[in-house]
Amino acid sequence: MPLKKEIDQALHTEEVVNLINGEKKYFDWVGISSFYSALHFVRGKMFPFDELINDKTVNYTSFDAYCLIRGNEFKSKHKILLELVNKRLPSISAKYKWLFDLSVTARYSDYQILELIGNAAVKKLQDIKNACI
Repeated sequence: MPLKKEIDQALHTEEVVNLINGEKKYFDWVGISSFYSALHFVRGKMFPFDELINDKTVNYTSFDAYCLIRGNEFKSKHKILLELVNKRLPSISAKYKWLFDLSVTARYSDYQILELIGNAAVKKLQDIKNACI
C-alpha cells in the first residue's frame, strides 16, 4: 500500500506543475516542480517495504527510515533515492533521472528552459505518476 502522505504531496505538487505550465512562461519551475512531484510519487510507491539482510527482515516504513538504516554518510539523499528507484522501479528510473538532471540544471546552471523541455517534463511526470498510483 503506497504511503498516502507521499502521494498526497505528489498530487499537490503536480497541481502546481499544471498551474505553472499553463502560464507558458516559467519552464524552469515546471521542470523543478515536476521532479519534486515525481520524488514524492516514487517514495509513495516504494515504501513501506521489507528487505532481508543477514537472515533478518528489516522493515523500511519510509524513505527517511531507509536512510537512517541503510544510508551512506557520503551520499546525498538524492543519490540514495536515485539508486533505489533504479533498483526497485527500473521501468521509470530513466525518466526519474531525466527529471532530476533537469531540476539541477534549472536551479543551478541555466534557468532558461525551452517550452519543449517543460512539456517533456510534464509528460515524464505523468508516466511516473501512472506507474506509481
